[in-house]
Amino acid sequence: MAVKKTVLSLAALATIEGDLLDARLRAARSSISHAGEKGRALEHEARSLLRSFLPAEYGLSTGFVAFHGADGIEVSKQLDIIIFDAIRGGPLVSLQSCEIFPLESVFGYVEVKAQLSPRVRGNSSLAQILRDNAVIRQMTKRYFRVASGNSPAEFETREVNFIPVRAYVMAFETAAGLKPAHRLGQQLANTARRVRNAHIHGIYAGQSGFAAMRAVNPKKDPPKEWHHAFATDKDPVLAFKAGMLRGLSSFPRVGLNMTLAYEAYMDAVPSLKKYAPESAIDDEVLNSLASIIG
Repeated sequence: MAVKKTVLSLAALATIEGDLLDARLRAARSSISHAGEKGRALEHEARSLLRSFLPAEYGLSTGFVAFHGADGIEVSKQLDIIIFDAIRGGPLVSLQSCEIFPLESVFGYVEVKAQLSPRVRGNSSLAQILRDNAVIRQMTKRYFRVASGNSPAEFETREVNFIPVRAYVMAFETAAGLKPAHRLGQQLANTARRVRNAHIHGIYAGQSGFAAMRAVNPKKDPPKEWHHAFATDKDPVLAFKAGMLRGLSSFPRVGLNMTLAYEAYMDAVPSLKKYAPESAIDDEVLNSLASIIG
């Protein structure tokens, strides 16, 4: 008797998952009238979707990213969802409503929008999202502790110029000017060219589609190819998940002998006073101890 094979269709399952997500979001929008509460409900749904497929090494939080700027330690704008290293990273400050993470522990972030707009101004506009990203992409200076010499107790702090964090957008509705998906893709390419130093790794535009910018190597690719975008209106949830998993898994990890240099941010840590053994200790006692140990 032949064994019947079961064929797994990720696309079909992703379509069902996308329909369920869209239904939950429609319910949140229709049942909550307060703008602040509605925003928190949408962020909760976005985080739930991310948690459903991201490995445990990726922590999810909300808050700010601390980094080393020209004038010392600075803080980013508030980010809806921060994707951080849950294995070797953690927050510098943890409050009930938000957390502050060192740049060294951050892989990426997600902007959550109720509606994505083609307007030039406004927090929900594609242009403003790209302008914010251009600022965040300047945060590349990271500090790590590196073992030095042959002693496990000796470390040195090393400055590393890292690549910018990954950037994603989850917008649960799109304005008419960004529908269908090919309009979103074209607008993304046009706006990115105007803003310049911006790169969005994935935009989930609800059931309207998915768009992302093409990865480039500025040292090899000509400038005319720096701002190309891709888009699809088929299975946007699957496209978003696949793009995020690919982007985060390829983000560089630090070396095995390197750890986050938290002390580079903690200038308020009290200094410690050093104490040495008192010279009045009996030398005969010390010699006796030495003979026992030896």
